[in-house]
Amino acid sequence: MDQIKHCEEISSLVKLADEYERQLKMVGIDLSDMPEDCISLVNKYAEVKSKTNLHDLSASFLDEYYCMKMKEHIEHSHNKSRLGNDIKSLEDDIEQEMQMNKSLEEFLESVKTRIVTEDEMEKTKFMIEKQIDTLLTKHEKVFRLLKDFSLDHLIAKVDMLQAKRKQSK
Repeated sequence: MDQIKHCEEISSLVKLADEYERQLKMVGIDLSDMPEDCISLVNKYAEVKSKTNLHDLSASFLDEYYCMKMKEHIEHSHNKSRLGNDIKSLEDDIEQEMQMNKSLEEFLESVKTRIVTEDEMEKTKFMIEKQIDTLLTKHEKVFRLLKDFSLDHLIAKVDMLQAKRKQSK
């Protein structure tokens, strides 16, 4: 489908070129008689016309084309600077995240050194329970002694000893 369209377009352009050559011959200009530098200028003109999509290279069209290109250039410069700022911001964010990651890894390492394994925890628990049992046993012995021990009786004995000391002096 596109090939048929292209063929039709080519044939219409050939007809148009023939028509232009016929009109030039009517005015007395033959392209085959033109000097090489004029033909190269015409070719450059055609090339510029096809690249810029300008149908007429008059000053107003050229000014408009120049303004359009300057606008595009300014927009591209603005986008470039904005994207550069975005990239710098993202690089700063990445740097902060990497520092945070490093500090978290250091924290994790310090926590790993402090972690007590389950076996060590069981051993420590067993030792503490053993110490508690020992202390409770000692406490019971002391409590029994205190129960058997009368405070009034002790005070009376202390008073009696003090009285004996006074007598012996």
